[in-house]
Amino acid sequence: MQKEIFKHKLLVFNYALAALLLMLTYSCKKKYPDFPYNEIEKFSIKDVSGTELNAAIQEKNIIIYWPPFQDQPDSIQPQIAVSDRAIITPKSGSKIPFKEGFSYEVKAQNGSINTYTLKIANNQPLPYFEVNELVINLNRSMSLFGDYLIPDATQTSVYLVDKNKKETLLTINSISNNAVNVNIPLVLSQDTSHYHIKVITGKRNLTKGPYYIDRPLLALGTVTLPADVLTVKRGQSIVFKHSATPGTLKYYAQTGRYATVAITSRITRSVPMQITDTEITLTIPQDFPLGATYGSISFLVEDKAKGTWQRRTSPFTVVQ
Repeated sequence: MQKEIFKHKLLVFNYALAALLLMLTYSCKKKYPDFPYNEIEKFSIKDVSGTELNAAIQEKNIIIYWPPFQDQPDSIQPQIAVSDRAIITPKSGSKIPFKEGFSYEVKAQNGSINTYTLKIANNQPLPYFEVNELVINLNRSMSLFGDYLIPDATQTSVYLVDKNKKETLLTINSISNNAVNVNIPLVLSQDTSHYHIKVITGKRNLTKGPYYIDRPLLALGTVTLPADVLTVKRGQSIVFKHSATPGTLKYYAQTGRYATVAITSRITRSVPMQITDTEITLTIPQDFPLGATYGSISFLVEDKAKGTWQRRTSPFTVVQ
């Protein structure tokens, strides 16, 4: 009897054990849903000095505030943390171009995808400047004084903008963070006229004006007489060479041109002259005093002070 009871208990135990093993097997095979998370949780890079910069993640944008006045690199290697069991492409630490519009793809375990776009915030201060010239002339330099200019001619540029919005890039002579000196060319789209001045520095630009740009100043430079011209007869023409910038004279009147020749320190004679971009021609009048030596001549192009040049030339003597 006891033997039968033992067999019965053993049979019950075996059934219970089998049921338990079946339950364990079933529970092990139970499938849990894949994770749906596909977010960027942290995105950081290092600036030029090695300081860590943490990007702001807003509405699927990765916004980086790059320090002002630091040169931006062409590429970066971000360190990125994403949601649990998600995969990001390109992966964290990969070198990418440092430019707006570059995108990352974050794929969740369940296959859902989020796309993030890189944006670089303009953290550069707005520049300002003033023109440090009472009169701006063609073919001269012009200085601008202000602040927050990037002292690099590859990142800062100055333009003249005419009434038709045509821009002329100016050559930079010198530049600092608070001043820039540029050349105004001899010929512009509108020549003497009103222009706006536009400064681009880094990602910032500022336009001011209009400013009037006047005609070039007269500057003959050197005036020379050929070395073999020592004596000149009455009625004879003599030719002086000058080194004025070609094209300057077109801005001045064609009438009223003459030369004032010094006979003594107190006596002068006015002599008609013809002038080109390279030469000045004088014709000695028939009544010029003989035997006098002349070496100081004032060349007057217009009846205005800015049209007068006075140069001491090689001496010459007038003979019959």
